Amino acid sequence: MKPSRLRYFLFVFSFLPILLAVAAPAAQAAIDWKQLFPIASPPARSYLAMAYDIASEKVVVFGGFDGRGYLRDTWTFDGWDDLGQS
Repeated sequence: MKPSRLRYFLFVFSFLPILLAVAAPAAQAAIDWKQLFPIASPPARSYLAMAYDIASEKVVVFGGFDGRGYLRDTWTFDGWDDLGQS
């Protein structure tokens, strides 16, 4: 298996407002945060599932609740791609 280019990065996903931040490599003394502004991003939600897929080197977000109903969409972060409903 090839080494992951995201091996030393921390992803923080916040819901109000949507925020995806990437921390600098853990080996650095000071953490340097960078807020990203992707063209498309998941709508605000709670009760979602999120995991890191080591094979594709992407963060995957599935489903959740938006205050009106349950969501069945899947998003990946490599610049947020909407994978549609399952």
